[in-house]
Amino acid sequence: MRLISVFIFFIYFFNEINGSILSSSSSSTSSSSEDYYPTESSGRCADYIGDTNLSNCSIYLPYKRIYISDTFNQTKSLETANQMFPLIQSMGSSCNQPSVFKTLCSYLFPECQLYTNNKVVVAVPVLTCYEECEQSVSFCNAKNFFNCNQTFSESASVPRFPVDSYYYNFEEYQSGILDLKCRNTFNEDSDSRNNNNNTSSDGSNSNNVTPMPTETSSEEHEYNNSHRSLAFKVFITLCITVPIILIIALIWYNFKRRANKLKKLQEQQYNQQQHNHTINMENEETPLLK
Repeated sequence: MRLISVFIFFIYFFNEINGSILSSSSSSTSSSSEDYYPTESSGRCADYIGDTNLSNCSIYLPYKRIYISDTFNQTKSLETANQMFPLIQSMGSSCNQPSVFKTLCSYLFPECQLYTNNKVVVAVPVLTCYEECEQSVSFCNAKNFFNCNQTFSESASVPRFPVDSYYYNFEEYQSGILDLKCRNTFNEDSDSRNNNNNTSSDGSNSNNVTPMPTETSSEEHEYNNSHRSLAFKVFITLCITVPIILIIALIWYNFKRRANKLKKLQEQQYNQQQHNHTINMENEETPLLK
């Protein structure tokens, strides 16, 4: 009876936990539209502003076309670079290394990409990956001074440093979903470009405009998201059910072992009683035989 009660409790517990997790996963999937990155009407591409005697991002940027807008300009970025370069150079070798400068420069001067539906042209930035930000900040022991978990802007809650892919919704331009890969500065050479982002190292494609993704891209995006959600649900279900099954099996094993011990003990007591009873009977019959 106790085993049945424990089993019912675990089933109820599993349903409650699994249901809440899967529902949160579903709500996360259904709210994916909130995870799209915003496009700025003032966004545009411009040539790199150039190096100064304090900073030289040109040797760390494998592109020449920089994303700018009314809220993001190269002048402020250059001022920050002029401050950060001498500071990094004055620190230890773990911080003063090319990978850190690559991350800093790609953050301050993001690559610009243009997309069109033959009616309008939209500019978007190629953002630096989260892992590169975290590692660079760690190399420089600057986690208390720079937050890699910051959002893209006050009005957009999407991360400023995406983990891998990030998305733009071009439905307002009668197009699909744009899937971009963040820039992995640690795994690229200064003379190479990210093939996934349709770029080249010599800037020869600086005027190239890429066609916007079609509606098929949106369907593929939803298809990929649904499969990722399914894989997550299966993973969470296994993580919850396997330990519960093992616990139930352990409880059942202990129950059976105790039941067997109790049965053997009862049999021993019964046999002992029968043996004692036989001895008593023999003792009572012995005088009569004499």
